[in-house]
Amino acid sequence: MSLTTYTEIATFTGRALSRTSMLLIAEGIIVVGITVSVISFLGCFGARTDSRSLRASILVMILTMEIVAGISLYVLRSKVDEIIKKKARSVISEYSVKNRPVIDDVQDEFHCCGAENYTNWFRSKGWGNRSSVPDSCCLVEYDFCGHVISKTTV
Repeated sequence: MSLTTYTEIATFTGRALSRTSMLLIAEGIIVVGITVSVISFLGCFGARTDSRSLRASILVMILTMEIVAGISLYVLRSKVDEIIKKKARSVISEYSVKNRPVIDDVQDEFHCCGAENYTNWFRSKGWGNRSSVPDSCCLVEYDFCGHVISKTTV
């Protein structure tokens, strides 16, 4: 399941989520896990010995880590969003029947149509139909629903 999801998302992100990036993410998760374990141990130790200074230090460490993580995620969010949108625009522009199931699955899963909106499909060289969108863009999906575009259908 995870490999299938990664493969589908990799169609959009390309090299943006390379094997090296995935290993860095995995290493980050391991570091976070070890950090949480150490802090938990110190918390238990502080509670057992009734050391107020140790408990206060742990709370300060946790608060600092949460602030650093929040700031990091906020700063990196726009970069990741732009990389994915750029690749999604490219995949839609160079649409091929081979990628259709993946594109349909991603649009169904994220309840979206195109990289920014449904008009991305009008500029697609591979899609070729300047007045319709894939059926996976429809709010209620049925055969050829993408040929009737309105605010209530797409």
